Amino acid sequence: VLALAHVIKRPIIVVADTVLKDLNGDDLAPIPFGGIYLPLECIPSECHRSPLLLAYDGGHFSALVAMETSNPANLASAIPLTDMAGDLLPIQFSVDPGTNGNMAESHDLTYCQNIDLLTTYLDLIRIEPSSMVSSDDGKNGKFGSFGKAVGQKLRLKLTRSNSQRQAKPVLC
Repeated sequence: VLALAHVIKRPIIVVADTVLKDLNGDDLAPIPFGGIYLPLECIPSECHRSPLLLAYDGGHFSALVAMETSNPANLASAIPLTDMAGDLLPIQFSVDPGTNGNMAESHDLTYCQNIDLLTTYLDLIRIEPSSMVSSDDGKNGKFGSFGKAVGQKLRLKLTRSNSQRQAKPVLC
C-alpha cells in the first residue's frame, strides 16, 4: 500500500477492522493494514491532495468511490481520519528509524506532529458530531458498488462510530 501511495503520488486511507475474527467471532489475529499511508518520499506539491480510499475485509482490498450528489452545496464526501473512539487513525511508516535505529526506542509522533504531517498531504476539515447528518434512505449510500456485504458492514461501522463518538469532533 505504501509503494502504491508513492507510485500514484496520492495519500491512501485503508478502512479495516483491527482484529481478524474466526467463524465463531473470536479474535484470531491482528490486522495491521488500517490507517493512513502518505507518499512521504514525494514532494507534497507534486501529490494529489484527495486520498484513495480502500476497504480491507475478508483478506481483500476494495476501492471505495464517493458518488456525486445532486446538490452541489452539500459536502460530497468527507473521509473520517478518526476511529470509533475519535482517535486519529495511525499514519503508517511516518517515521524512519534509520539504519542503526534502536527498534525498542519509541519513534511515535505527537498528535500535533501527525496533524502537521497530514495537512502537508491532505486538505483537512473538522466536523462537529452535531453537524453530521445521518441519511439512511435505503439506497446503496455514498459509495459505489464494491460488494453489498462490505458496504453494509462499513455502513454499520460508521453508524456505530458516530453514535459512540459522543461529542468528539471528527477530523476529515
